[in-house]
Order: sequence, then structure tokens, then C-alpha cells
Amino acid sequence: MKRRPERSFLPVAFILFIACAVAFQHLSLMHWKESSATLFRRPASIPKVFDFSELQGTALEDAARKHLISDAKSIREKDRAGFYLGHFVTRNLDGKSALACDIYNRVSMTFLAEGMAMSGDRPSLTIDASCEVGDNVNQMEPIWIPIAEIMAQKPGNMELQLNSPKPITLKFQNIESTWPTYWILSELKIYNRTDGRSISVDNTTIYKLSSAPLSMTWVK
Repeated sequence: MKRRPERSFLPVAFILFIACAVAFQHLSLMHWKESSATLFRRPASIPKVFDFSELQGTALEDAARKHLISDAKSIREKDRAGFYLGHFVTRNLDGKSALACDIYNRVSMTFLAEGMAMSGDRPSLTIDASCEVGDNVNQMEPIWIPIAEIMAQKPGNMELQLNSPKPITLKFQNIESTWPTYWILSELKIYNRTDGRSISVDNTTIYKLSSAPLSMTWVK
């Protein structure tokens, strides 16, 4: 009497293994995409090196200062000057990753005039504006200084609140009869107006972190 050949279950097991592997890979990819979308608005455009969400205390402040300054630059466009600053990812009070401008919603910059002084004190300009993320999340939106509007004013110590193109407050001190036209960044602070959280960069640190003076000119 002939024995009936035994069926092989190897092909079925192999097919099941491949199907499970593909399903696992798909689920893992979907989870990664959902997690990334939760952490960042535009995840593909922010390098890991500028994600400081794992840092805190002094380590966070040092990394933030370095990136704020290393990516800073000024530009000139017709009758206005713009100033870019670096941007990064940090953590909110709940411990979740968040964009820096969502945590520190204001920017304060103080510039000193070069080559001018009044009774030994250099003219200064302090700018206060909102912190907003640029198209490239590694940078903030440029803070625009409306040069034409300022120079239309009679030179002197004053505080101006302008809205071109966005609300900005400018405070001038030690100004005599002529508007300075060349300014160097002396201090920088990003802060939260509500809870007081802040990261500051003083003149000495700016000098150490920048390869050249961070300046802007009001002359074309």
C-alpha cells in the first residue's frame, strides 16, 4: 500500500513571514511620519543638529546662543534693513518638542552706532519684535527695520512704534543731530513676554561666536 506524500508547509510559512514583515515596515513608517509631524511643522527641513529638545539648563542655553548668532546675518532691501537670526527646536513646559518661537515669542536686539558718541556714550538702538519662524525653520523671519520711516523723523532720543511691514518697537538713546548709519549688534535676547523665560547673548559672547561684527548699514 502506497503512502500519501506529506504536504510541505514551508511555502505558506514563508509567504506569511514576508506579509508580516511588509506590514510591520508599513506600520513603522506611518508611526514615524505621525511622530515627526507632531514634533515639527516641517520635519524634512530641520537638521538634527538644530534639534535641542534633549538639552536643558546651561547646555540648552549654550547651544541656542551659538545657533542664534552663527546663523545671523543682515540684508538690505530698498528702504529697509532686515536681520536674520538662527532658529531651533526645544521643549515646552510639558516636556514636548516645540519650535523656539513658540516658546520665546519675542526678540530684543540692541545695536551700538560705530564711529559716533555723545558725551562718551555711543548711540544705541534697541529693537523689540515678535519671534516668527521663517520658510526655512533653521532661521527666524527677518526683523525688518524701516529705515526710510526712521530717517524721516527728526534725530533724537525717542521710542517709535511702527507697523511696516509688521509691528516693531525701536528705542533710540544718545542720539544727537544726525542719525547714525552704521550699527553693530551688541546684545540679543529671545524671551517670553508672559512667563519671563529668556535666553540672552551679551556683547562678549557675540564677539566670540561670530567671525565678523554683526552689523547693518543704513546707507545704500
